[in-house]
Amino acid sequence: MEKKKVFNEINSKGIIKVDMKDIKNLSIDDVMKQQLEKLEKDKSELETKLTYVAKKFDHLERAQRKYELTLLEKDAATAKDREIEAYNAMKEKIISHAKKEHDDAIKIRDRLQRIVPDYLQFVEKLKVTKHAEYEAARVEAEAKLAEAKKARVAEFIAKKRAEHEAAEQARIQQENEEKQKKLAEARLAAEQQARMKKYEQDKAQQEAEAEKKEYENLLAQEKSGKLTFRDGIKLKKLRARFEGGEAPTSPVRHASSAAASPSPAPFRPTPRAHPTPVSSSSPAPFRPIPRAHTTAAPARTAQDPERALYEDLLAQEKAGTLTFGNKVKLRKLRAKFE
Repeated sequence: MEKKKVFNEINSKGIIKVDMKDIKNLSIDDVMKQQLEKLEKDKSELETKLTYVAKKFDHLERAQRKYELTLLEKDAATAKDREIEAYNAMKEKIISHAKKEHDDAIKIRDRLQRIVPDYLQFVEKLKVTKHAEYEAARVEAEAKLAEAKKARVAEFIAKKRAEHEAAEQARIQQENEEKQKKLAEARLAAEQQARMKKYEQDKAQQEAEAEKKEYENLLAQEKSGKLTFRDGIKLKKLRARFEGGEAPTSPVRHASSAAASPSPAPFRPTPRAHPTPVSSSSPAPFRPIPRAHTTAAPARTAQDPERALYEDLLAQEKAGTLTFGNKVKLRKLRAKFE
């Protein structure tokens, strides 16, 4: 069955023809070999035919061109004669047309020659008329230009005068503003200086009062016999500062003598930190009198002018009039209050 199918496919291709009756005596390999031989034979025959056809076509093409060459030479000679005839005819036509145009132009010139005097007279008259119109238009244009120039100059002068007046007013206003600003700054500086002076006076007075109270406390401790060695050194320094080395009889007499002093300003000792309570290092059984209540009150009162100065410096910083020295003070007060 398979052999029959293969033979049918070979027959369908048409290369060779297999007899289906003799299928038992044929093998597939033999039939395939016959088919290949037939293909090779057809291929060689086709190549031979193509070679023959190519040679025949080449011979035919050579013969055609050889025959055509004589015809092309004859046609070229004939075409050359035709072109020469056409050229001569066109040349004669162009010459005759140009001669006719020349003759017509001479006739027109002779006709126009008679009106040349009238033409020149008309042109001269037209020149005179147009020149008069031109002069009138020129004079009018120059007058308008002069008026426009004058108006433009007047406008420019008015504009510059207005700009100058505006600039002068702006300068005067700026000078007034600067003057007012300087006056305000001077007033603010004077107020600040007065506040600073008052602050320093209050601070010095508070420190003097604190030292005076400390001195009175130390005197009281000395009288009661509870004075330590360290407090004794402090009492000696304070006695030298307040009484010049002479021991006071009583705190009341010292206060009355200080009140009766004819000096206009109170005594200002060197500013220093408030003393802290010192614990006794001796083995004595007594305890020193606490002095926190004596120094706390001046510290609270001293903070009020510092707060006022701090707020004033903050206002100057916002206004942009803060000096370098005041900036340093503001930095210290800010660290203290904030």
